[in-house]
Amino acid sequence: MTTEDKILKTLEDIKRVTLLGVKDVLDVKDVAAITGLSVNRIQHLVNDRAIPCYKPPGRNRLFFKKSEINAWMLQGRQDSITDVMSAATTQVVLDRVKNGRRHYRGETAQGDRAV
Repeated sequence: MTTEDKILKTLEDIKRVTLLGVKDVLDVKDVAAITGLSVNRIQHLVNDRAIPCYKPPGRNRLFFKKSEINAWMLQGRQDSITDVMSAATTQVVLDRVKNGRRHYRGETAQGDRAV
């Protein structure tokens, strides 16, 4: 590959990435570029109905909504340790309120320490 070919390929890549920023409807190559997956993998996901897509009647091309691809990529969120600890604290407080125990272990209802 000559230097000129490399420059032309780089310019094509820059053009594709620039256009991805303004496009709302994507093709398979666009989705592959956004997700970092291969075109072949995207096609397998389509065949498995694991990724949202559109195939207009009478056409052999696939189209994707950018917003749906973004939502698809953000599925399966993993909670951070802060999220887990916050949920656990909330659950402990709710359990105590539900059970009528609004004081901590070792304290009486008036807030005095038990002897």
